[in-house]
Amino acid sequence: FQGRVDTSSLLLIVDRRDDPVTPLLNQWTYQAMVHELLGIRNNRVDLRKSPGVPKELHEVVLSTADSFYESNLYKNFGEIGGEIRKLVDEYQSHTKSHEKLETIAQMKAFVEQYPEFKAKSASVSKHVTVVSELSRLVESQALLDVSELEQELACQPASDTMARVKAILGNEQVTSLDRTRLLLLAMLRYDMAPAEAIEQLGRYDVPQELQMLVPLLKRYAGSGTQWRVSDIFGTKGASGLLKRITGQLKDVENIYTQHQPLLAQTLDAILKGKVRDQVYPFIDAPLRDRPTDVI
Repeated sequence: FQGRVDTSSLLLIVDRRDDPVTPLLNQWTYQAMVHELLGIRNNRVDLRKSPGVPKELHEVVLSTADSFYESNLYKNFGEIGGEIRKLVDEYQSHTKSHEKLETIAQMKAFVEQYPEFKAKSASVSKHVTVVSELSRLVESQALLDVSELEQELACQPASDTMARVKAILGNEQVTSLDRTRLLLLAMLRYDMAPAEAIEQLGRYDVPQELQMLVPLLKRYAGSGTQWRVSDIFGTKGASGLLKRITGQLKDVENIYTQHQPLLAQTLDAILKGKVRDQVYPFIDAPLRDRPTDVI
């Protein structure tokens, strides 16, 4: 912030309480899924509790020093399968090129390339193992069904969405955490009374520490609180009315990632010069021109 101040730059200060929806949604990009489902600590993933994982892969390192990981951090899970296939094919092609070592020159070339060959082998084993474990958890925890309902609650509920939420709560595959998150989203969407949500969770032996999140979220970011000033579901005003009449956008390619964080909408409004001063008041006089940079 030293030096000349560019008047086309804008510092945006946001309150995390303004968007309680985004943190409640299951994520479907590679890095986010590993964080959410397996956990990463100091770039290490512990797979000791995962069935069928060999001892040498009980702990794997995922960092940007890994070219495959760096290239696929933010790709959707559906794309990762294809990238894993390419990685395996590349490794197999590399392996076949060294099946016959007949001359001294060929042997010398193999020895020189052996570190790269060994690294590629380790990378293939690591990522195939991680992706396989993610796939197992997606299936065993019914995450596709859970995520579909989460996205409906966050974007555009159907007439039977709440009935389907109540039905999936009884699915033994669904974890206590996902049951809680679904009901927290429902509470925000339908302005449900905390007691009703807690009653629903209690039926399925959800731990008390998770049940206590219900009144906390209601106080933290429920409708009517002084902290939540934005329209988190986009249901107000003319655009909200249009959405309710016509439904959600028809060209959504992936129903599991259709939700856009409130911050993305806010940044878009700022760059279009449409942000409301009542929601984001300026400390000094408003900019005359639309900002070219938002910090």
